[in-house]
Amino acid sequence: ASRTYMRVASHIACVPCFRVGSFGEARRASSESPYRSSVERFRGKHGAGVGCAEPSRGSSVRRRATRATATASSDCAVLYQPTPMPPPVNPAKSGYFRWPALHRDTLVFVCEDDLHTVPLTGGVPRRITDAPGSTSKPVFSGCGTYVAFTVTELECEELYVVHHKGGPVVRVTHVGAESVRCASWSKDGTRLFFASSAKQNFVDVETLWYVEMVTENGAITGASEPARCELGPAHDAQFQPGGVGKLIGRHTHDVATTHWKGYKGGAFGEVWVDFAGLNNFERVTLVDEADQHKTFNVGDVVWATRSRIICVADDGSGRAQLCSFKAPQGESIEKTRNDGIGDSIKSTGLATTSETKRAFLSTHTARTDFCVRHVCVDKNAAPETDRVTVAYVAGGKLFTSVLTFGDDEKNPGVVGAEVPIEWFGSKAQLEKFKLEQPDDFVDNVNLHPEGLTVVSVTRGRVFTMGLWDGPSVELEAPVDGLQKSENELKKEDEFAPAGCETLFEIASDGFSFAGSKAGGNSVNSYPYTQAKAFRGYAPRARLASYLWDATRVVVVRDAFGEDDLEVHWTDGSRESVFLNLPPAVLGRPTSVHPSPESHLLAVVNHRAELLIVDCGTGVGGGDKKHDESGAQKSTPVPVCRLADFSNESGGVKNITWSPCGCWIAYTWCLDTDVSLIRVVDVRTGDVRDATHPVLGDSSPAWDPAGDYLYFLSSRELEPAYDAHRFGLSFHGAVKPHCVSLRKDVKNPLLKRLRPPHDGSSDDDDDEEEEDSDSDASSSSSNDAPPPIEIDWDGIFLRVVALPMPSGRYGNLFALDDGKFCVLKFPNRRPGRVGLDVPYYADSGSDDGSDDDQDGVSASTGGALLKFDLRNLKTSVLVDSGVRSVSLSMDRRSTLLEKIDGGHIEWRATKAGAKFDDEDTDGEEVDFELFNKRSGLLDLETRTQIVVDPRSEWRQMFCEAWRVLRDEWVFEGMQPGDVDVARSDSAGAELMHSIGNSNASSTSTYAPIDSNTNNSHSARWRECLRKYATKVLPLVAAKTELDDLFAELAAELRSSHVTISTGDSSSETKRRKSVLPGRLGCDLVWVDETQGYKITHLIVGDAWDTMSGGCLVKPGVNISVGDVLLKINGKKLTKTHGVSEALVGAGGKEVLLTFLVGNRDTKGSSSALAGALGNMSLTGPKGKGTAHSKGNKEGHKEKKRLHGDSKGNKDSNAESKFLKKNAQHQNCTHPKFAPNPANRDCDLVRVPGTVVTTRVRVMHSELDARYRDLIQTRNSRVGELSFGKVGYLHVPDMERFGYSEFWRRFPGESKKGALVLDLRGNGGGHISELILQKLTQKPLALDVPRRGAPVTYPGHALNGPIVTIVDADTGSDAELLAISFRQSNGKRNGCVVGQRTWGGLLTVADGGVTLVDGGFVSFPSQNVVTLGGESHPSGKNNGNTSAAPGNSVENAGVVPDVEVFVSPTDYLNGVDPQLDRAVHEALALLGIGVSGGQSGKNDSEGVASSAIAEDSRRALEALKVMNQKDGTSAKGSKESKWPFATFAPYPGEESDQSESSESESDGEDDGKRKPRGASRRR
Repeated sequence: ASRTYMRVASHIACVPCFRVGSFGEARRASSESPYRSSVERFRGKHGAGVGCAEPSRGSSVRRRATRATATASSDCAVLYQPTPMPPPVNPAKSGYFRWPALHRDTLVFVCEDDLHTVPLTGGVPRRITDAPGSTSKPVFSGCGTYVAFTVTELECEELYVVHHKGGPVVRVTHVGAESVRCASWSKDGTRLFFASSAKQNFVDVETLWYVEMVTENGAITGASEPARCELGPAHDAQFQPGGVGKLIGRHTHDVATTHWKGYKGGAFGEVWVDFAGLNNFERVTLVDEADQHKTFNVGDVVWATRSRIICVADDGSGRAQLCSFKAPQGESIEKTRNDGIGDSIKSTGLATTSETKRAFLSTHTARTDFCVRHVCVDKNAAPETDRVTVAYVAGGKLFTSVLTFGDDEKNPGVVGAEVPIEWFGSKAQLEKFKLEQPDDFVDNVNLHPEGLTVVSVTRGRVFTMGLWDGPSVELEAPVDGLQKSENELKKEDEFAPAGCETLFEIASDGFSFAGSKAGGNSVNSYPYTQAKAFRGYAPRARLASYLWDATRVVVVRDAFGEDDLEVHWTDGSRESVFLNLPPAVLGRPTSVHPSPESHLLAVVNHRAELLIVDCGTGVGGGDKKHDESGAQKSTPVPVCRLADFSNESGGVKNITWSPCGCWIAYTWCLDTDVSLIRVVDVRTGDVRDATHPVLGDSSPAWDPAGDYLYFLSSRELEPAYDAHRFGLSFHGAVKPHCVSLRKDVKNPLLKRLRPPHDGSSDDDDDEEEEDSDSDASSSSSNDAPPPIEIDWDGIFLRVVALPMPSGRYGNLFALDDGKFCVLKFPNRRPGRVGLDVPYYADSGSDDGSDDDQDGVSASTGGALLKFDLRNLKTSVLVDSGVRSVSLSMDRRSTLLEKIDGGHIEWRATKAGAKFDDEDTDGEEVDFELFNKRSGLLDLETRTQIVVDPRSEWRQMFCEAWRVLRDEWVFEGMQPGDVDVARSDSAGAELMHSIGNSNASSTSTYAPIDSNTNNSHSARWRECLRKYATKVLPLVAAKTELDDLFAELAAELRSSHVTISTGDSSSETKRRKSVLPGRLGCDLVWVDETQGYKITHLIVGDAWDTMSGGCLVKPGVNISVGDVLLKINGKKLTKTHGVSEALVGAGGKEVLLTFLVGNRDTKGSSSALAGALGNMSLTGPKGKGTAHSKGNKEGHKEKKRLHGDSKGNKDSNAESKFLKKNAQHQNCTHPKFAPNPANRDCDLVRVPGTVVTTRVRVMHSELDARYRDLIQTRNSRVGELSFGKVGYLHVPDMERFGYSEFWRRFPGESKKGALVLDLRGNGGGHISELILQKLTQKPLALDVPRRGAPVTYPGHALNGPIVTIVDADTGSDAELLAISFRQSNGKRNGCVVGQRTWGGLLTVADGGVTLVDGGFVSFPSQNVVTLGGESHPSGKNNGNTSAAPGNSVENAGVVPDVEVFVSPTDYLNGVDPQLDRAVHEALALLGIGVSGGQSGKNDSEGVASSAIAEDSRRALEALKVMNQKDGTSAKGSKESKWPFATFAPYPGEESDQSESSESESDGEDDGKRKPRGASRRR
C-alpha cells in the first residue's frame, strides 16, 4: 500500500490575483459591514420536544471533564512502524465551532450545544446560554442587542431569544415542529422571521413564519402566536439593506451536508428576489462567466449590501466556496423565458412561470481541505459599503474574511484568517457515564454448550455470567499481539484493505511502533504488534460464542481497527489471544458458528463467503508445535479455508453443523428469488446441493439421529383474493420439509405399528422425553460420534412435505427423538397508514416492513411450535412474541429472544418443553422474576458498563468508514454519478446476462482488489485521515458528532448514504416529547376582540377521529370568523397563544370558549391580507398588486369548503327558535345555571354571543391538511378540464402511497386523461406496482345488460398520462417518471415541472448498526435503465434506444416542460405546474383548453346502445299509470309525489295533531293502538 499522504491545502487559501487585505483592515471595515446573517439548514431529524422534563444531554450540571493524558510506553517493542500521522489538533485548546453570528466586533458561535461569544480578534469565549437542549443557528438582531437561536430537544425545535451579553433565555415559539430555523429580524427588531415545518400539508416542507416581539421595560419577555407568510417553501429570507427588496431562498441548506458534496440534482439552492418591492419574485440563475453551462448548488444566502448577495456555492467539484453575486436591479441583468407556454395558454387564464434573471457568481475562496459552511455577515455593515466582514466555518474552526466589492467583478478581493480562540469548554458530554439500561444494547447472546452460562455482547463489551446466579465477568480485548516475520507481513500488506494502516494508527491513538528483526530492519505492513493498551479507542465486540469444549469463547472484535478473532479461556488457564487472521481474508464477519465436536469455527463474512477456521491452530491452540530440532514452531496464523461463496449479497446464511461435526448445511442463494440447501463436507471440502428448489429452501437443521435433514421450503402457493380490488396475494408460502439422508430411512409420514397392549398414546411423550434425557446424559463419552452418512444418489427425490399448514416460518432447529421446533409468525396485520403514522400507528401492527431476509418479524415475533415426527402432531410451546431461539450444543437447553410490550427479553428453558404456570407447591409462577421458573435472564442489573464517549465515538467513526469502504456499491469508491453508459456490445452483454441469471452459479471467484490506485479510493482514504486527525478530536457533543458524520457521508458524493448516532430513534424521541395539540384551523390575533379569530377550518377526513379536523366534528358548530377566547377556562393573550395553551393536550378533551362572529367569509382573510406586509420593511401597511388577488382566491376557497351564510332562507325560523331557547334559558335560576360544557352544541350561533364547546384535540394536522390540499387540486383539475382529466397524487412509494393510489385511481381512471402528481414523493419501493397498472392499455370491454361498460383489464387507461415532478421527487418516484417516459413516449404523455432530486440508487440490504444503536445506511445496488434516458447535459436527449446507464443519479429527471412556482404564485394561490399539466393532457386528447372539442370516450357509444328495451317500455308504462292514479293536477301531465309519511291510528280523529297524540296517556287511547305499537312523542 502506498505510504504517501495527500497534502492538505492551507486553510487560508486565496484566489489568485484577488486583492488581499490584512486582518487589521478587516477590523477597521467592520463598522461599515452590511446587514445580514445566514446559517445552515435544519440537519435531518434532531430536535426536542416541548415541555420535556429531561434534558437531551447526559448531565445538566456543567463541570470540567477530566481526561486521561495519553503517554507512549517506553518498553513497547514491535515490528511495525508506519509513517507518522500528522500531529492532531490539541482538543484542550480548540472546540468544534459551528453557526457563527457577527455584529461589529462581537462574534457569537455554537460549541458544545451552547452559544458562546468572543471578540472578533479572538481570545477566551464566554458562554451566554444554558438552554434546555442543543442550540444552533443564531442570528443577531439589527441593533445587535439580542440573538435569536434554535433549541433542539427530543426531535423538536423551538426558537429562543437571549441578550448578546447573556442572561435568561426567552422562548418565543411553541410550534412543536421538526424544523425551525431563524431567518432574519425585521429592520425595527419587532418581528422575527423563521422557516418552519409546522402546520404543513406535506412532509419535509418549510415555509416562512413570523412572530412579533413583546417587550417590557425594553426587554423581550415573549412573542405572539406565529403567523404564516403565504410565500410557499422557504429556507432563507432576507431584506435588502437600505432598500425595499426581499429575497427568498429555497433548498438553500448547508451545501456541505445536505444531499451530498458535488450535488448537481434538481434540489439545488434557488434564489428568488423581489428587488423593486412589488411582490413580483423572480428567480436568479447563477452562472460562471467563464463556463455558463456550469451549475451551482448554493446555500446560506445572505443579502450583505444594497447591491451584493453572499452565499456558499458548490460548482460540482465537491468543495463549497465562499461566493457572491451582484443583486439584480431592474433590466440591467439579462432576462430569459423558460416556461415555454404560448399565447393560447395566457388567453385561458392559466398561470405561467416567473421570469428568470442571470447573475455571474464570483468565488472568494479556493479551499481544498474542507467546505465553507455557515456563512454570516456583519449585521452592522453600512448598506452602501464596498467592504464587508464575513465569518464562516471550515473543518470545525472559525474563519473571518474581509470581502471587497469593486467595479471589477473578476477581482472582488478576499482575505481569510482563523479566529484565534482559546477554548476551555467543560466537555461535559465527554465525561464517562454508567449505562442505565444495558439490555437495550444487547447485540448477541450465546448459550453455554451445556446450558450453564451465557456469553452476551452488550454495547460492544463481552460478558459471561450464569443464567440466574454467579458473577458477570467481562472478557476484555487481549493486551499482547503477535510478532510476525518480515516475509509474512509483506505478503499480507499486498492484499490488505485500503486504509488498514490508518485505522490501526487511529485505534492505537496515533502510536508510532517500531520493531526489529535480524539486522534491525523495520517493516511497514499490517500491524499485529505488542501494544500494551488501547488509549482513546474503545474496541467493539460484535459476535461471541462458546467453542465445543465449553471453556473457550471466540470473539469478533476490531481492536486494531479491523475485525479479528479472539480466543478467551473462561477458566483463566491462559491469557486471551488474537488469532491474527488477515483482514483481507476474514472480511467483516456477520455470523460465527462453532463445531459441536471440535475447535473448528464456521465464519460468514460480508462478502457471503463461508470460511472454516481452526481455532486450535496458531496461538489459539492449547499445545505448542515443535520442529525437527525440538524447538517450538511458530504458527502465528490459524488454518483457514474458503468452503463456499455466493455472488448474492447475504447469499450464505442459516449455518448449522451436523451433530457429528463432519458436515455443515446452510442456505445458499442462487439469485434474489431462488435459494437451496447446500452441504459441505468439512473433512474434504466437497460441496453438494441437498435440495432442488421450486421457489426457495432455507433454514436447514440436522436430525440428531442422522436420518433426516429438516428445512423450510416454498413449493406450493396458496393465493387468497384481495379484499378491495381484483387481485390475489400469498399470505404464507412456506412449510417445513425433510429429506431422507439415506435410502434405507423410512418415510416419516408412515407411523410405526403398535399392538393394542401398548399403553402409550400419540399425545403423551413426557415419559419418553425423560428416558431420552437420561440416555443422553449416560451416553456421553470421549469417543467421537459416528459420522452421519449421506447417500447423494437420488436425494432430491427423497424430500417429503410435513403435515403442517403453510405460513410464515423461521428459525428451525432439531431435537432428539424425531422432534424439531420452529417459529411460526402470524399472518401480516397491516396497521394504519398516513403522514402522521408515527402518532397513530398501532404498535402491534405487522405489515412486513420490519421483516428480515428470512421472513422473521422483528416487530411482533411469533409462536414457538414443536413437531413430533413419530405421531405427526404439532404442539405450541410459546404462544407469541418469540423473535429467535438458540439451542445448546447438547440439545437440552434453549434460549429465547422475546418481545413483550416493545421490550426485548431473554428466557432460558428446557429444550422442547413449555413454561410451567405453577411451581411444585402449586403457586402461580411470576414471570417477571429472574429465576429458573420464569426463565427470565437479568441482563440489565447484572451487566455494569461505563461508557467513555470519546473512545466510543472514535471507534464508531472508524467502523462507519470501514463499513462504507467494504460495502460500497461502485468499484474503487467511485461516486454515484460515474458514467456507466455502455457501448452497444456492452449493452447487449448486459441484456444477455439478465436473460441468463443462472450464470452466477458457474462464475469463478475473483475478488476485486480494493487497493486499486484511483483518485476516488485515494480520496476516501484521505477523508479517513483528515477527519480523524483534524476534526474528530474537536468533537465534544453528540450533535457535533452527528454533524461530522453527515459531512463524512457527503464525501462519497452519492445519494442514500446516512451515518447517524443512536441511543434512540428519531420517531421514538418525537413521540415521547410533549408537543402542542392541534385544533385543525388557522388563527390570527385580533386586538379588538382580544382573541384568536379563525381564518380557515381544516376538514380532512371529517369522519375519521385522527385525520379529520376536530372543529368540523358533529355538534361543534364553529365557523370561520369565530373568535377563540379561552381554552379550559384560561384566557388567551397575545403572548399566551393557542400553541402554548395546548402543549401536551394532543388526544385529550378540552373546553373551548368562542365569541361567535358574523359567519361570513369576507372578513375571514383579514389575516392573510397582511401577509405580504409582514414580509416587508414597511409592515402591514405595505401594498401589493398581487395580494388582493390572493385574498379573492382565499375567499373562493373558504366559500367552497364552508359555504356562505348570506343566502339563508331559514333565517326567520332560526330567529324564532333562538328567541324560544333564550326564554327557556332565562327561566333557569342563577344558582342552578347549567354547566357550559353540557350545553347543546347544535344550537344555531347568534353573532356576538359567547359559547363553549368540547372537542378532542388532534395530535397533528398533517394528514388533514394533506386531504384538503388534494381536494383543492382535484377541483382545480376538474374545473380546467371540464371533467375530462383525472388527478392522482402519490405521496410516497410505500404503503401510504399505494393506499392513496387505490383510493382515487378507480374513479380517476374512467376519465380521458390522467395527471399523475409525484411532487414531494421521496421514493420507496412500489413503483413497479403502480407502473404495472398505469401502463396497461385496455384490450376489450365488458358490456353488461345494465350499467356502464368495464374495461378489460380492469381500470386500464386508454388516454395519456401527464406526470408532474419537482425537486422533492426522488429515488423510486424518479424511476417511475423515467419509466413513463420510456414506455409511453411523448405521444401518450409528458413530464411537467422541475428537475427532480437526482438520487437513483437502491438500499436493498439495510445497513449496519453501530455500537450506540446508530446506523450506517448505504446503497447496495445501482439502477441501470435499459432504455436510456435524457441527461441534463444533452447526452441521449430524446433517444430512448440509447445504451443502458444511470443518468439520473446526481442529475435528476429533466422534465419535458419546465415550470417553476414562484413565491408570488403561492401568494396568489395559483399552481402553474398543475395548470400546465392539465393543458398538456387536454392537448394530447385533442381538446382545446377552452373545451372546444368534446372528447368522447370509446365506451360511451357502447354504453348507450346497451340500454335494455324493456327498461324503456317500463318508463313509458309508468308515465301512463301515473296519469291514471288521480295524483296529477288538472291540466298537467306531470304527477306530484303523492306519499304521506304520517297516518293516524284507526279510530282517531283526522284533525288530531301529532303533539296532542303524543301527550295522550289514557286507557282508551291505548286500546285504539295496535298491539306492540310504541307511544309517540
